Amino acid sequence: MPVVIVGASGAASAECATLAKPDVRSASKLARSCGKPVSVESVRNFTYRLMANVDGSFTSTEWTKPHWMRKSDGTWRDVDTTLRKNVDGSVSPIASPYPVTLSGGGDSILARQVSNKQELVWNWTAGTLPKPKLSDSTATYAEVLPGVDLLVQVDGYGFSEVLVVKNAVAARNPALSQVKFALSGDGLSAAGLAGTAGSVNAAISENFTVGEAYMWDSARSDVPMPTSAPASDVKDATISDAGGPGNGAAQAVVPMRMDGTTLVLSPDTAMLTSPVTKFPVYIDPKSSAPVRSYWTMINSGHTTQSYWNYDRSSHAKVGNAGDGTNMYRSLFQFSTSAWKGKTVTAAEFHVDLEHSWSCSNTSTQIHVLSNATIGSGNTWSNTSSSTIWGSSLDTASNENCDDASGVDTEWQSAALTSAVNGKASAASIVVGLRAADESSAANGWKKFDETSGAGGAQLSVTYNTAPSATNLVLDGVACKTSSSPAILSTLGSPAHNPVPKLTVTDAEGDKSTVTFTYPKAGGGTTTSSVANVTSGASAQLVGGIPAANIPSGTTVYSWSVSVTDGVKASAAGPCYFRIDNTIPAPPTVTSADGVYVDDDALHGGVGKPGKFTITGTKGINKYVWGPGPANPANTVTTTDGAPVTVSYTPTVMGSNSIQVIGYNAAGTASAMGGKSFLANGPAAPTDVWALDGDGSDSASGARPLTTTGVTWTPDGRSVGASVATFNGTSSAATAATSVVTDTSFAVSAWVRPRAINGANDTAIVSQDGTDATGFTLGMRSVSGAARWSFLIKDTSAQTSTTRAAYSATALTSADVNRWVLLVGVYDISAAQLRLYVNGTLAATTTSGATPWKATGKFVVGRGMSSGVPGLWFNGDVSGVRVWDRVVYQSDVNDLGTASLAGDWTLSDAGGSDNTTRHPVTFYNGPTPAFDELNATPALGFDSALKQFGLASGPAVRTDTSYSVSAWVQPAVVSTTSANGYMTAVSQDGTQTSGLQLQFRWDIGTPDTAQWCITGRSTDVSSHSVSPPPPATPMACARILNGTTVLTPAANTWTHLVGVYDANAGALKLYINGALQATTPYTATWNAAGQVMIGGRRDTGTTGGRGDYWHGALDSVKLFNGSLTDAQITNLYQFGDAFYQNN
Repeated sequence: MPVVIVGASGAASAECATLAKPDVRSASKLARSCGKPVSVESVRNFTYRLMANVDGSFTSTEWTKPHWMRKSDGTWRDVDTTLRKNVDGSVSPIASPYPVTLSGGGDSILARQVSNKQELVWNWTAGTLPKPKLSDSTATYAEVLPGVDLLVQVDGYGFSEVLVVKNAVAARNPALSQVKFALSGDGLSAAGLAGTAGSVNAAISENFTVGEAYMWDSARSDVPMPTSAPASDVKDATISDAGGPGNGAAQAVVPMRMDGTTLVLSPDTAMLTSPVTKFPVYIDPKSSAPVRSYWTMINSGHTTQSYWNYDRSSHAKVGNAGDGTNMYRSLFQFSTSAWKGKTVTAAEFHVDLEHSWSCSNTSTQIHVLSNATIGSGNTWSNTSSSTIWGSSLDTASNENCDDASGVDTEWQSAALTSAVNGKASAASIVVGLRAADESSAANGWKKFDETSGAGGAQLSVTYNTAPSATNLVLDGVACKTSSSPAILSTLGSPAHNPVPKLTVTDAEGDKSTVTFTYPKAGGGTTTSSVANVTSGASAQLVGGIPAANIPSGTTVYSWSVSVTDGVKASAAGPCYFRIDNTIPAPPTVTSADGVYVDDDALHGGVGKPGKFTITGTKGINKYVWGPGPANPANTVTTTDGAPVTVSYTPTVMGSNSIQVIGYNAAGTASAMGGKSFLANGPAAPTDVWALDGDGSDSASGARPLTTTGVTWTPDGRSVGASVATFNGTSSAATAATSVVTDTSFAVSAWVRPRAINGANDTAIVSQDGTDATGFTLGMRSVSGAARWSFLIKDTSAQTSTTRAAYSATALTSADVNRWVLLVGVYDISAAQLRLYVNGTLAATTTSGATPWKATGKFVVGRGMSSGVPGLWFNGDVSGVRVWDRVVYQSDVNDLGTASLAGDWTLSDAGGSDNTTRHPVTFYNGPTPAFDELNATPALGFDSALKQFGLASGPAVRTDTSYSVSAWVQPAVVSTTSANGYMTAVSQDGTQTSGLQLQFRWDIGTPDTAQWCITGRSTDVSSHSVSPPPPATPMACARILNGTTVLTPAANTWTHLVGVYDANAGALKLYINGALQATTPYTATWNAAGQVMIGGRRDTGTTGGRGDYWHGALDSVKLFNGSLTDAQITNLYQFGDAFYQNN
């Protein structure tokens, strides 16, 4: 093929030295830069190579035999099957793609062959092998049996073995009645290893093949050779040898079978012992790796004989042998995978002529057979017909009667190229060679060497891939048919010109020219081209299709493209469209269910959904709607403006609106339509079950819970209130239907699991259906771990799809006995489930398309599966609520994670508690003081007099979240043991306090005064010897990096808040409304004793108390739960954590 040489750039000159690239695109680019063909290394193998050409085409060349092998360093070298001795005495070819190791003598292992990392071992079972004699690719093991030599010949794929029986005496050896080779190695199949294979090839893996076995003697034909025949041809045609039989040789198939893992050959004993048999006799089995390319012969003298894997050293023959019997043709098979579906621009077949009968040029024809494959079944009788062979595509004339080397024979023609191109869609192609004149040997008998390295049989195919146009769009609309054209608009000022656009792909990376064909003004079409489009890039018609060419109306127009790389072109389209420049009228919106009517009155409420009907005019195919005043963003489709009903839930009290825009098929928008209405504020819960000793409903009162097997645990979540405890097997609380599940609703509960089962789902709150629950709030098993979840089913059937919003973090043993607030929300308008955990949105998921109504019992403590109660909860439940609307983050915040448990203003020594639950009794006469900062009365304490106060009992549980606050004014700030530890507020355990809000001094350099919130890991006195005193986790504000952080100061009022956040596992200290310190802490016990003001519990000291406060205290408060940062700011600024500025 013509090659244009261009100079390489400096950047490419180094790469031009190697002329190899890993992929087709980089190889093609380098070929153009260097002006030389470049190898595509990623697809190169033993028999195949792909070259990128300078003109952008590619040439695929495949050989029938391995041509190269890859060395360990990744480079390639020619195959060389010359045998040589290894260091260990064994024998191997110099370079073979399929490693073979032959015996060096002295053992019974004849050969080891490796293919695809599997090894097949051949063992000679008749004794120890002698040292071989090596000649080129052949190893001869002399006298392996008396009068019998064993020849092993190595080729590029593997090896073959031939037994040479040299005389009649040797032929009568009983050992020749069954010749055995024991097979072993991982190259055996599973059946082969087990000794159960039914055939030889079934005994070995797919990485190996064993050809048929034959035997022949040395008899010669009775037909005399022509006197004109060269002596070498007479010998070649008449003399049998290890490579194959002569023309007159007696021949027989040698049956093979497997006996366990042993290959058994049964030579024809009649031939061996016949008095007419001519010696030597050759017995020939074969082993080889499976081939990618194949060749074989057919012979008119033996019409049913297969030459597959046979007659190898005699090579590929064509023509009349001149003995009146044998006439040969040769067949070669190649894969089409490289150029399948491509455009073949040139095809060449090459093979070296090893020998010709005639010393004058004679012609050999090439054919492409109708057969797609060849194999062991090809014989003259089924493969020689003119129907299969067809016409000759080219002839090559030459001679080589003197056996010169490297006599290349080449066939290339337009007819051959056309025939090869015709096979581009097939999996493979078979090329056949035959003598142009098959009437006599002088006119065409030849022998071609299909194995001779670069001159071996090879098919070279040069191809080009036509570029393709894909992703055709017009103004973003995909290509449409004439019966359903795209509908577009040219409205605008100036008028809009629709823009055709597409993506160009060229497998070889060639640049392409794209030609657009589109309507012209007044009718007909016109064209416009875009050149130098790179593969993978988009191309569009510059300026688009002029609007003046395509008036609005019912006319259907079309556009199309063609793409060419200069060699091959492809077309795409036509794509059809019409222009519609009408503008639709605004759609109307009306209430579909009467919930939100436009009558200037308040209806429904925040979180309650309503249904609205949108109606448009003819031509509208979608509505885009949403709440005002924002731009609408929700899309629903329609047909010709037909009514569509949507659901919307107002999120604000008072004025609300729904806005809608209609769009026609051309994408033209209407003006805004819509509806306004007034919504009530958010409704209170429909049902509230405190579960603090009974199942009463404090909201409606209409649906009390009936308990079965439920026990009541005192002080469960807060001091003074019981919680419902469920045993996880049979206890539950049920009420009449509470939740309308086919519209928006929400449910919440405080829960404390006493056990967590990650293997199964657990229901805490649910509502029965007939087969499945209408909803379940609980724990879901995800990958073997439990997670908080809220779920519903698509239908009432248990087998229907489950829609579950579940927390991202799996629950662990740390979550056992820990209170958590769960809120589940179903929002029908948003088609969404939401799960809140401890006030934070933890998960969302899409709900099913059609909600359904579960009308069974409302249940706490269990669920239902397939109509049977189950999924029992083991733990405590408190504060269950139900809403008939969507709840939002503000509602969740209002549920609160904290509540006031104790409130002592300390305005006098009376000790009253504003909550009325825990009055304080003071001891040793604390005196009135004054809080100048807040202008409120306070109480003064003298540590020397051990003045303190004790409440009537505990205010909070210390094994779950709590908060404690106080205004404090130390009379002295000490860094010595005297007044070095002063506790403002604590709560008693048996030996120590479970919480302590205090002043501490820390010995260091320098000594440090600090405020702290302190916990205790166990209820053991700090003065205990046995057991040792507990660890004292504390969050303290210290000197940091040499800078004092809010250091306590004498006679200065300071606001302290200590928080234990059980879910975060932390103690937190706030000073004057700001977070100052955090430390990890997990409480494991509850200090159930009295609240102490002005000291703490310590049984190791006199009187069992210590760390007395010295100074003034004001406004002491304790809270169930952990206060938020905002609540602590309110507490500091306004004295009320729940302050709201209305």
